[in-house]
Amino acid sequence: MTAEDDPLGLHTEEINFGEPFVEHRLNKKITACESQLKQIAIEIVEEGDSEEKSEFEEILGAEYKGFRKATTRVFDESRQIRDIVLGFKNILKTIGNDLGYYDKLGEVSQGPKDGPRDNLATWFYWFRLHAKAVDEWENGVQYSKTVFESRPFRNVEEHDITGEYTRPDYAALTILIWFALEDVLQIWGDSRNKTPPDSDYTFGFISYLNSTSNSGMITAYNRDPDPGSYFEGLDANFFPEYGQAVQFKDNWNDEHDNYKAWKVRPL
Repeated sequence: MTAEDDPLGLHTEEINFGEPFVEHRLNKKITACESQLKQIAIEIVEEGDSEEKSEFEEILGAEYKGFRKATTRVFDESRQIRDIVLGFKNILKTIGNDLGYYDKLGEVSQGPKDGPRDNLATWFYWFRLHAKAVDEWENGVQYSKTVFESRPFRNVEEHDITGEYTRPDYAALTILIWFALEDVLQIWGDSRNKTPPDSDYTFGFISYLNSTSNSGMITAYNRDPDPGSYFEGLDANFFPEYGQAVQFKDNWNDEHDNYKAWKVRPL
């Protein structure tokens, strides 16, 4: 296989865990993901061989290989799940760089007037927002709730229904992550070089929710820097979920030093 056929150098042997069922499902997903990555890398090469493109290919290749390497170890070392999650986040950040929204993340603190955190879920929310805005979402990403918002990624041990500590099934979570990655790569390939259409509405995602006051903040895609758009329950004809992609209208509000949103609706 030539460098032109595999710019990222992803040609690798199948993973062998000693568990035939797991091996089959996982290797099938890995093969599909690497096929999509190779195609995207070829497109990047064809767009130009500048130093910036070369650096991009090198970073993406290294991130993916680290992600894959952690996968081979997670069945013996459960702590590798943290490297898998970190690797997926870095892949999403690289995708954000390619799609043009990487610099929009802003601050990494959390609160009504602050930007979202620099974590796996936030980068997925940005990715989903971009995909929905350019109309390349279709059926979405499999197991996105489990993969991007699961507490087992943030806590090594969880209380089970008996009150005892229990470890999550990292092997199962790892397989679900690869299912999600395949969908993410497919959507990335389809949405490259596309930008959101002109609209009377602003695109964004819910970056803060206060269930007590039925209010929240929206991080806007179209503005940089973005101080956020505040909304209350009556401003939306539904009550959104944290991270949900929405479209809305807003005006600057001097009193709160941010925007006031209304007509908030799902994107």
